[in-house]
Amino acid sequence: MKLYKAARKYRKKLESNLSGKGILFEHILDCEQVAELKNNWLAHFAEGIKTSDIYIDEFMWNIFSYKRLSCSAGDEAAAQFLLQAKTQCYILFEHHKDAYYLENAASLTQDDLIDGIDFESKDLYVVSKRFNWTYVLTHESDCGPYYYHKKMFNKQ
Repeated sequence: MKLYKAARKYRKKLESNLSGKGILFEHILDCEQVAELKNNWLAHFAEGIKTSDIYIDEFMWNIFSYKRLSCSAGDEAAAQFLLQAKTQCYILFEHHKDAYYLENAASLTQDDLIDGIDFESKDLYVVSKRFNWTYVLTHESDCGPYYYHKKMFNKQ
């Protein structure tokens, strides 16, 4: 899998941020595994939601921006993400075929995720290993971030 120079630079910075906080991580480069993770994200968060008219194939986060799934947004979302345990989670990128698996990521912050980010990596998803919650950053200044937890919004 080939990443553009800017994306490689961002991954290096992200990995440095993770290591500096003692967060254990694995860079997932298997395209099929990453596709399966994205499909799982959609299966858990977009199941039963009409998505044919919200361009979900372009941006999975459109389920939030089109208000098809209730969530927290903006500063409230960032605050909830900060409080989330993040014991085991993934980082997925909308337009790249790589991902990260993280353990012991309680100290992970939005700043760690956006530090040195390149434009193509800006649409990213942090999701629990069990797909119970997700935190989404977008490239749009007026969309997101979004935080959704199944227990908060009664989707079991």
